Amino acid sequence: DRESNDLMTETLQYFGTILAGTTITIFNNFAMTLLRSVGNSRVPLVAMIISAIANVLMDLLFVFPLHMGVFGAALATVLAQVLSALYCCYYIGREKNLIPKKTDWKPQSVIIKRLTLKGLPVAVMNSVTAVGGMVLQTFVNNMGTSYVAAYAACTKILSLFEQPANTVGLALLTFVGQNYGAGKMDRVRKGYRASLWTVGIWGLLISFVFVCFPKAIADIFFHEPKAVATAVGYLVIIGFSEAFM
Repeated sequence: DRESNDLMTETLQYFGTILAGTTITIFNNFAMTLLRSVGNSRVPLVAMIISAIANVLMDLLFVFPLHMGVFGAALATVLAQVLSALYCCYYIGREKNLIPKKTDWKPQSVIIKRLTLKGLPVAVMNSVTAVGGMVLQTFVNNMGTSYVAAYAACTKILSLFEQPANTVGLALLTFVGQNYGAGKMDRVRKGYRASLWTVGIWGLLISFVFVCFPKAIADIFFHEPKAVATAVGYLVIIGFSEAFM
């Protein structure tokens, strides 16, 4: 019981700190999206690299020498987001076209309504995915440490392989938005076809690797037979759907 209470206390500390920094995280995502929308994808990339390195260094400082535990890990995450947001804000300030004028601060009900209606389906989609992941994680946790380790590692492997496709999607978002706004539908169609070929070939390649060589991938991360078998099964199943994803 004491161990369970300590675990609950640490969990509350972590989530409480992360939730306290939610506004910073949202603003950081907003700033990076704003820069990408005007075709500047370099600054968000550098901001993410700065955030990741700062997070690791502060984790090492807060958790070990300062003995702050999970609270220190959460604080490091929030402070890393602050650095990323400040870096993006600096470059937004240099883009004179992005700096709002006094008249721009007046609430625009029509624009707010359009943004809400456009963003709501995406918000619901991401929420459903997040809730589904939480439910799935609950089932996995009840199956034992080998399954938890295999699931955690496989999801990281999956996210690593999916990043190139995600970046093409972000690039397409900016490309289509700008050309659609300019009325250049021929460029929109060319961008759509080029990105579809790129992502399609990558997806098929990843499906081939996951289905045909799952054990080779699993052996990199695991040595326990049960964990390897679990990872192999996960990768094969995901492999058949990866191209569609």
